Amino acid sequence: MISRGRDIPTVATIYRLMFEPQRKKVYLSFPMSHVMDLPGTLAEIEKFKKAIHQHFICFDPGDVDEFLIYAAGDKAQQEGREPDPLYAIAGKQRSTHNTFFTLPVLFTMISPHYAMTYGARDNWLVLIAICAAGVSMRLYFVARHKAHERNGRTSPLPAALGLLTLAGVAAALMPQPRDGGVAPNGSFARIQAIVAQRCISCHSANPTQSGFTAAPNGLLLDTPERILAHTQQMRQQIATRAMPLGNITGITEEERTEMLTWIDRGAPH
Repeated sequence: MISRGRDIPTVATIYRLMFEPQRKKVYLSFPMSHVMDLPGTLAEIEKFKKAIHQHFICFDPGDVDEFLIYAAGDKAQQEGREPDPLYAIAGKQRSTHNTFFTLPVLFTMISPHYAMTYGARDNWLVLIAICAAGVSMRLYFVARHKAHERNGRTSPLPAALGLLTLAGVAAALMPQPRDGGVAPNGSFARIQAIVAQRCISCHSANPTQSGFTAAPNGLLLDTPERILAHTQQMRQQIATRAMPLGNITGITEEERTEMLTWIDRGAPH
């Protein structure tokens, strides 16, 4: 599931993912198939990857252990001896992992489109639950393809368990209704102060946040009129925790509650 490369221990990558959230994640891309017979180019690519690994969490589908399995088998064949069976066992293990983690990996790839998942307070539990559901449903599909071994019968239990897990996750992530009460200091002046501190660095005519040369989606919140014109867009992004992006500006739960309550009260000003 984690494409870690041959020089980076799996435990190191997992540690970085869990305990170094400030470390940026990158997906490496470089020439592959047409440079295999160019040792100089390959050496430069390896040097580049090692340098990148020092500073980032890297995902590189071209740098996994299967390459070593293939190389060992090819070398044994050229030397006229039987390949080490451990490599075949390892290959079967990789194949099994790839089979059962197909759906979890697909979810992980598209999860940036669903802020309610990665923006949840306990997002790590959400990831574990959805991965477990994906494995369960994949288990059902694998068993279904081998139904002939059981007189055509396939237990629906794994699929049912996966669907129930997904339903539980959806229920847990469902936005909770608000009582409409007045949040402390929930005046428009207070909302403007929160927006100025947490949103304006990106959503202004001249963003000051590094990496932005223009406001995302052209959404400007740098005047009272613009804030009032986009309250519903703001509500969706704040409620799902999609914004601030990666909470880069450090908005607090109290500030989210204040803004959501103000919007639900009709955005008085």
